[in-house]
Formats: sequence, structure tokens, C-alpha cells
Amino acid sequence: MVIAVTNRKLCTDDFIIRVREILRAEPFEVILREKDLNDAEYEQIAADIVAENSEYKKNIALNRPDIALKLGIENVHLTMSQLAESGKPEGFKRVGVSVHSPDEGVKAERLGADYLIAGHVYETDCKKGIPPRGIEFFREVCKSVNVPVFAIGGISEHNFIEPLKNGGYGVCLMSEFMRCRDPFKQVNKYKRQL
Repeated sequence: MVIAVTNRKLCTDDFIIRVREILRAEPFEVILREKDLNDAEYEQIAADIVAENSEYKKNIALNRPDIALKLGIENVHLTMSQLAESGKPEGFKRVGVSVHSPDEGVKAERLGADYLIAGHVYETDCKKGIPPRGIEFFREVCKSVNVPVFAIGGISEHNFIEPLKNGGYGVCLMSEFMRCRDPFKQVNKYKRQL
């Protein structure tokens, strides 16, 4: 399974069209990250993405539950602090949570997370200067919980199988899906191999 995480600052083309192309390929999920936007801007981008096809609401996840509910989007992806402070939001098909330790994974599962994203596993430009947690960390998170765990951070065609061999359910990619020439084709390439 593959999750795409957005970062419009990495795009050199039309961000909305790119995200729609990724959604058209039906990954496990597309997480609309875009943390720097205020609520109105974030809501507008989300609305623009799903405006063309209401089916996209089934595979996109927002990190702002109120906006997701307002737009009829079925999934949310939260930080551990969001989940700990507010609990599992009601009315969603899936609630994913980002974790950075096995203990956080256990806590997130106990609080109702449907799946986890654990990282960063490998060195990545997104976390420049911060050492990766490594595959052993990822394996420990997977062994600590009973919900699906996705690896994030530095995932590429050269290493994406390793997390799967260590208990992972899938992988998350940001940069590659935001920069590649054909995002629909790129998502399907990973889907075929996963």
C-alpha cells in the first residue's frame, strides 16, 4: 500500500491537477499536508481538489478534522498531540496518526488510530540535519501495535521493500510524487510492486 503526502512547494506544475492525478491512481490515501496554510486557504485547496470528482473524498485525508467534516471528506491524518488532546474525531472512515516511537504507537492505537505512519526511517531532505530513526525503530513500532504501520522518510524505489520486510503495511512518499513527470503512472508503479 502507498500513501502520498503533499507539499505544494515541491511542485513545479499545477498542484491541484497533480494531486487529482495521484488520487485518480487510487493510492491507500493522499494526505493533504500543507501545514503553513491558514484554515481558509487549506479549506479552499481541499475543496478545489475534490470539486472535480466526489470519489476523491474517499482517498484524501486532511489534517484538520473540522474542515474534513465540512467538505464531506472521509479520512483524517493527525499528529500524536492532536489525537492526545482531542481524542479520536467522530464521523470518519479512517483516522491515521504520525508517531515517532513505539510508545507513541501503542498510545495512538489505544486512543483509536486506524493506522500509523512512523518515521522518519531514512535520511531525507525534508528533515535535513536530523538523523533518521532507522529500520530497527520502524520494526519495533510494527511489533508494538496491531494496526497497519506505514514507513515515511527517505522512501524511494531503492529501499521501499525493506520496511515491508520488517512488518510494515506500506510506505509514504512525498518528494517523488510531488516532482515526478507522471504522478498517476508513478503511484501505479508502487502499487504494482506493493
